[in-house]
Amino acid sequence: MAKFETTLSELGLSVNDLSAKIKKDIGDYNKSLNDVNYLENSIQDNDNEDQKLEMQDALDEAKTHLIEADNEIIKNIVRYNKNKDGYAERITKMHAMMGA
Repeated sequence: MAKFETTLSELGLSVNDLSAKIKKDIGDYNKSLNDVNYLENSIQDNDNEDQKLEMQDALDEAKTHLIEADNEIIKNIVRYNKNKDGYAERITKMHAMMGA
């Protein structure tokens, strides 16, 4: 489980509650996670040691980026939760202005 999922749970939020940007970031994270899983399986299935080493380097780099993305998503979720009342108020005002 990604750390951002724990943060969502602790804050009582779901992905559907979040902004479009955070949802996109989560989608990108999940795609990267699938890529990491694919690389892990490819390494296990590969018999060529040189290729395995190259793939392991790519895997290590991908995992580092995944951790960084997870931490960035957490930061954005916490910020969103802190300001969500203000966001809702702004949306209400924008809708009122458009209707006026």
